[in-house]
Amino acid sequence: MAGTSDDLDLRLNYDGLRRKYRQLRLEQLDSTDIEYLYVRSEIMREQGRGEEMLPELLQKCASGETDTHQKAILNYIAANIYKHAGDSLKVVQHYATSAINDLITPVNDYLALKELATMLYKAGDIERAYSYITRSVHDIIAAHSKLNMQSAMEILPVITSAYEAQLKGKHTQLVSLLIWMSLLVVLLIWLTGTVFRERSRTYKKNELLEQANIKLEEYNRLLLESNDIKEAYLSKYMDMCSTYIEAIENYRSHLRKTAKTGGFEKIMENLKSANYTNAILHDFYAEFDATFLKLFPDFAVRLNEMLQPDKRLKDPTSEGMLTTELRVMALIRLGINDSAKIAHFLRRSLSTIYNYRVKIRNAAIDDREDFDSRVMRISSPPNKTRKRPEAT
Repeated sequence: MAGTSDDLDLRLNYDGLRRKYRQLRLEQLDSTDIEYLYVRSEIMREQGRGEEMLPELLQKCASGETDTHQKAILNYIAANIYKHAGDSLKVVQHYATSAINDLITPVNDYLALKELATMLYKAGDIERAYSYITRSVHDIIAAHSKLNMQSAMEILPVITSAYEAQLKGKHTQLVSLLIWMSLLVVLLIWLTGTVFRERSRTYKKNELLEQANIKLEEYNRLLLESNDIKEAYLSKYMDMCSTYIEAIENYRSHLRKTAKTGGFEKIMENLKSANYTNAILHDFYAEFDATFLKLFPDFAVRLNEMLQPDKRLKDPTSEGMLTTELRVMALIRLGINDSAKIAHFLRRSLSTIYNYRVKIRNAAIDDREDFDSRVMRISSPPNKTRKRPEAT
């Protein structure tokens, strides 16, 4: 009554009675009773100290001791406290949680959904606000709750009016859009006819020009790709030369120290060890892989597209590396087609490289004789991704 009366004196009187009986109710309840928490939280909120109750409210709500109806009440009280504190985000969050639990609980007399609709309306979310308030009013009618109905009817016309205005605006926009689309269709038909007539008269010239442009673009692409490869590997070559010279100097320094401390036998032991060479090779191949994948990031994908699905190569390029088989194909793509040179580069036997090439060529979908040439034509167009075929 205090919240619905227009008489100020009557409201103040009812407010006083509510506080009085609420305090009496609190004194009668056991402090372990959940209703004690409800009443105490409301008293503290009215005293401006509601935030002090939030930790206890939220802890109780998160515990497994409460059912859905109790969670609905706890979240509703928390939302009211956050509302008093001015935290709109928390208010919406707890009203929504309370409303969800209210809808799960088989009761129709609740407040959270109506409050949530009001918050959403103020935030400009008219469509959801309308949906929530209509559901809330439907349940209030089913519950025969006159008090809640009076409260809901204060906001229902406002939200309904805004929703209808929104629908009207959308309808107007739709009509305008249809008119403009109709005009555009007419214009498009006219333009299509004009373009078709012009194209019929200039078809041969355009065809020749298109062919010339395609060839020019291909030549430009190949030239740019070649320049990119040269620049990338020249830069990498210079860096690696500098790195290896420094590594040799460090190794010589290491041998001198070894000679002083361990003598000839220790030096021979270091020279016989393959650790240094293996480390250099590992770094070298890692640099090669990284540089190649920077130039051709989808090389493995494109190569696998040329192979039979059950014979495709494993693709570890997502880890920034190539397998030996992919390195063989990468060298062919870079123009190194001689198996002896590939074997020397990869420190593999000539027969091993030959077997790799035969195996991959035999897995080709199309003409095997032209396979190496098609590998050399693989490129990585910018801003274009491809789906990775699954490898067996």
